[in-house]
Amino acid sequence: MSYGQVPFWQQPLRLSGLAVLVGLCCWASIALTRGDGGVASIWLSNGLMIGLLLTIPNPGWLPTLAAGFLGNAAANALSSDTPQMAILLALCNSLEIALAAWPLRRRFGRKLDLTTSKGLLSFAAFALLLAPALSGLLAAGLLALPGGDPGQVFAIWFPADVMGILIITPLILALHAQADLQVSRLQWRQAWLPWLLVISSGLLVFSQDRYPLLFLVFPPLLVLTYLQGLVGSMLGVATITVIAVSATINGHGPFMLIDTPSIEIRILTLQVFVLVAAAQGLGTGVLLAQRERLTLALRRSEQNLRTITDSLPALVTYIDHEQRYRFVNAQVGRVFGGDPSSMLGRTMREVRGELVYADIRPHVERALGGETVSFESYGIAMGRPYHYQSNYVPDLAADGSVQGFFAMTFDITERKNAELRQAADEERLRIIADNLPALIAYLDHHGIYRFCNHTHADWFGKPVCDWLGNDYRQVIDEAFADAQSPHLRKALMGLRVDTDLVLQTRGVARNVRASYLPHHAGDGRVLGVYLLMNDITSLKLVQDQLSHLARYDPLTGLANRRELQERIENAIAHNRRHSGSHALMFLDIDHFKAINDTWGHAAGDAVLCEIATRLKACVRQTDTVARLAGDEFVVILERQHNPAESRFIARKMVAAMGKPVVFDGSTITVSLSIGIAFDHCGTLGPEALLSMADKALYGAKAAGRNTFRLIAGDVGSPPKAASAC
Repeated sequence: MSYGQVPFWQQPLRLSGLAVLVGLCCWASIALTRGDGGVASIWLSNGLMIGLLLTIPNPGWLPTLAAGFLGNAAANALSSDTPQMAILLALCNSLEIALAAWPLRRRFGRKLDLTTSKGLLSFAAFALLLAPALSGLLAAGLLALPGGDPGQVFAIWFPADVMGILIITPLILALHAQADLQVSRLQWRQAWLPWLLVISSGLLVFSQDRYPLLFLVFPPLLVLTYLQGLVGSMLGVATITVIAVSATINGHGPFMLIDTPSIEIRILTLQVFVLVAAAQGLGTGVLLAQRERLTLALRRSEQNLRTITDSLPALVTYIDHEQRYRFVNAQVGRVFGGDPSSMLGRTMREVRGELVYADIRPHVERALGGETVSFESYGIAMGRPYHYQSNYVPDLAADGSVQGFFAMTFDITERKNAELRQAADEERLRIIADNLPALIAYLDHHGIYRFCNHTHADWFGKPVCDWLGNDYRQVIDEAFADAQSPHLRKALMGLRVDTDLVLQTRGVARNVRASYLPHHAGDGRVLGVYLLMNDITSLKLVQDQLSHLARYDPLTGLANRRELQERIENAIAHNRRHSGSHALMFLDIDHFKAINDTWGHAAGDAVLCEIATRLKACVRQTDTVARLAGDEFVVILERQHNPAESRFIARKMVAAMGKPVVFDGSTITVSLSIGIAFDHCGTLGPEALLSMADKALYGAKAAGRNTFRLIAGDVGSPPKAASAC
């Protein structure tokens, strides 16, 4: 919410415009929908303000609330309220806005998503129930002073505010996120008919007062929601609301069928109708958004699966219980030619032909019977003979029924040709193997090397001739031999083994992914094992780096919130088992915003890094220093005997800040405020511990900053008050 380089809340003209907009919304709500009780039947400005506050940073809240308050108070005064009453009612609305927006900001930051269950429930609890109820009770008391009925005031005030918030706030959030605006122009053009139906049905229903035809407005709203999401839904509800309110206050529409002289009863009924319409639109929009999210996630998963399987040097397919192909990877097209998608929906008999199908049919029936099948076959593809190693794995449902099977087929033509024409093809295979960046070997059933590629010499520094004819225990070091032995034994039993190992070769540690493939004779005996090892050191390094980034703050190198949560839980669990004590420190840099404003964010980052270094120097290696967010740090002090130890460390930290931070030739004075929660035997949970430390921190700040306060929690009694240094 900024214009150019200056946020709108720092521009007086923009704030004045916001005040005018809020005032117009308030005036319209009062002037156009006022009932006999003098209370608006729908209140739009609070929904506008809540949505706006949830989309802007915290520094903009105070000027934005002030602008909204002025617009509200002015509208109340222009609507014949006394100046005192106008101000009091504006304060009620400002209180409602703050009570609704602040808890949501604290919980979700600027990432409130109404399409999630957590976001929607929190929005309903704070914005639709708690805040309107409290402000309604306060307003009812104020309006009852001149002789009004507080119950009647609350009965109209509460649903009026709920209506405005339910309609306007989701619309503002959806427009800000632009999630519902990412539709094609064709979709917007296709929506003209639902829009026309919404307007037409609203005019039709509320232009007459003989029949209760309210249900006619819901089908067009559903279609509009389906086409345009939350934006279309809330705009449609707003359109129906304008028509319904205008008609009702002018004595038209189905609500005139209510046999009562009081317009208040009709307004209350109207509010219920609009709330139902808004709830339907919001609920449907949320469900559609969740469906879209799940659909997108499914597409991404399918794309990832497709990418992985297409990259495999194997023919991967899925056949359903009717023996029809439902998935085919790209390798099938590379082997057999043509478009693999042409196989989808066709049966194995149609694709493979009668002769081939007759050979594989027994294996197919076994797989569909729930048995994992592995077999070799022979075929002709693109005019060439092929030998295949096929593995059929049944796809079992939760009830144990077989829905189909996965087929992974490896081309073993070269291996077969090597057996048949070993002398002619051995050199060709060696040239190929020696130029692959992988370790390839063949060991017989006694563990003797019968083949190994040149990569062995590169990795281990021994020529190939030193490997051939020797037992693997004689040519590799003992640690490597011990690591390989269990996998080789399994492979020699006829099992394929895939595992990750760490090898020390020529002083270099390598992470390798090893595959042990048993070599079966025609009678089923295992003749030996094919060994394939790929160096995945770079991949492991990237994975470790990603894992580190997920748990540590990239600026300071300290543990982040995720890592901190686990360490707090571990510390609590340890102290519960061993009846020990620990302390949690909540630290805040005093006046850190002034540092950023004066020297810039680069200086602020330098200060954060320097403070992180000093804090780590003040504690033991077994303690934890974490950056929670911004200028907030948390320290876990383990194995504390008494609070005095924690106070000593806190004094040490405060003293460590005495030396200014030098940045770009300038000296920056820094200080800390520290709150300490001391827990004995792990009696407090993580949230309670953080809350107690936060309370102590506020005590330190109240004491003038650059100091600390400690609260100790004892078994069976509430935490003691914050104690001074």
